Amino acid sequence: MGVRIAWMLEFSVAFYENDYGAFRERPSYYRSLDPLIHWMQGPRPFDWPAEFGRPAPLCLEIGHGNGEALVRRARAFTDWDHVGLEIAWESTKRTLRRVAKDGLTNVRLIQTEAHLGLE
Repeated sequence: MGVRIAWMLEFSVAFYENDYGAFRERPSYYRSLDPLIHWMQGPRPFDWPAEFGRPAPLCLEIGHGNGEALVRRARAFTDWDHVGLEIAWESTKRTLRRVAKDGLTNVRLIQTEAHLGLE
């Protein structure tokens, strides 16, 4: 009577098999990795206007935790670009879910230690 899960399309769609052998769609764990910047692959210093596609004031949050404050601020100040630094993957995943749920395009996340992300 276990549950079998099949992950597809880089974790964006998940299905589970119920006790009768039928697969049903399960809510996705997180919808998009688009806001996540791979900081080791980018140029130094970051070209934030190019990353966001616009020139705008930049708000940096070090240690965004579950992303509640970061997302609330990004919703309130849509004319600003918001960047969150966080070392913990669990916190980054929660923030990714919040950003995707609200459809925010003015947020980017970097998973790294603060002193490395600020190089």
